[in-house]
Amino acid sequence: MCLVDLARYACRRNNSDVYNLSKSQLVHLIHLEESKAGNTKYNVSPDLYWALRQIADYSKDNKIRYLYNDNIAAQSFYNSFFEYTIGPKTYESLWTSACFVAEGGSDEWFRQQWSNANQYFTYRYELNPNRDEDDCELFREHHYMLGVMALFYQRYDWLRIALFHTHSSPAKYPLVPSTYGAIIYAIKRLETQRMNVWQLTQKYQMKGLFADVNSDDKLLVYAYRYAALLLIRLFSVNDYNITYSDPMQLPYLNPKASFYEMKKELELIEMLRWHIATWYKDDNLLRKVDLPFYPQQKEVETLLDQYKASVESQWQYKETHPILDKNKMEELKSLLVEVDNRVKPLYPIHTEDEYDDKPIMIDIAERLDNQMSAEGGYRNWSNWPDVMVASLNHKIEAYYDGLLVYVNCDIYTINERNVFKALELLKPGKDDVIMSMGIYLPQIDMIYFVNPKLKYNGIYDCYYNET
Repeated sequence: MCLVDLARYACRRNNSDVYNLSKSQLVHLIHLEESKAGNTKYNVSPDLYWALRQIADYSKDNKIRYLYNDNIAAQSFYNSFFEYTIGPKTYESLWTSACFVAEGGSDEWFRQQWSNANQYFTYRYELNPNRDEDDCELFREHHYMLGVMALFYQRYDWLRIALFHTHSSPAKYPLVPSTYGAIIYAIKRLETQRMNVWQLTQKYQMKGLFADVNSDDKLLVYAYRYAALLLIRLFSVNDYNITYSDPMQLPYLNPKASFYEMKKELELIEMLRWHIATWYKDDNLLRKVDLPFYPQQKEVETLLDQYKASVESQWQYKETHPILDKNKMEELKSLLVEVDNRVKPLYPIHTEDEYDDKPIMIDIAERLDNQMSAEGGYRNWSNWPDVMVASLNHKIEAYYDGLLVYVNCDIYTINERNVFKALELLKPGKDDVIMSMGIYLPQIDMIYFVNPKLKYNGIYDCYYNET
């Protein structure tokens, strides 16, 4: 857009009047779009998106003085006077601008980003009783990831602003998880999104991070590292007046959590422990963040140990006090019936009229542990029903193999070249079974008009043909 070029020209010429004129016109265009959004989600138009992206690219050059210290996107989008909420395309514009400027932009640019976001969050969400909780959590997540971005680009000056910028006294940090539970919740929210490939990458792609199948995992590495830093920071904001709660209180653990969910909690704890160790491995790195208080590594790990003990206690209780999940057992029954109907049996099928004697019952037994059968156990049966039916089939097949040993039959040894001539003399009927051991009998059905009930699979056994 010509306004962007005009603003850049004004910066080069150090002409504040022309710069302010071009900026005001650009902001006016953005406000016109915002006013049309009403109380819906506002998504910035493609033209303004690319204009703001170009401005962000210019803003990392300290020779373009006004743009270098002026965050137009944050001043325009974090506008609590309009009723709209920020839409995906607007979040993308804010994120892209920050990525460009992170490569060399000023502290003032990011301070404006964080200051405007704090003010917007206070009026749009904290003081709004009718707020949309999903929008609120998405806003928090976006700014959690801005802290991750600062860590990724090693912008420790930005990181200090994010961690300790406040508008009030006593200090408030609404965009930074400042309790043990809030930190765990933030990282678990990101972990959940990893289940869908590229969901995180599409929202939080950064220059230098290749968009491949592992890009979500790479983003999570930095998200965990940021979470570990927030745990260390807890000792600097351990004040009831900041959060109106005990910042060190253990995170909430759902008493109905499944074994799988508790396993994921334990994995999360160990991941955080590893990243805490990386912060303390390089003391200079931790001091670049300039925390007001530096706890000992053991003190921070004690928080993890307490939470781990809480999870393990609940795990042990569920192991020793299992409650059978009736719904899951019914699901297993239906899956077994489904597999039984789908899998071809390895044995002949008889009707009740064909039985000369009482039917022979062959069964199998499998012990289900608590994690599979109890409430809170794993919800997915995987291929377990298929394995059970296959095991039963093989057991019945073994029974028929043993039964055939005692069946009276005539055995003929025929030279391979005379096999078809011999079969012509034998005149096999429809009730006869022809088994070929090591000899290929092509088109046997067409020659003798016999549909054999048993066929050899060419490997190690024969199978029953229902047709």
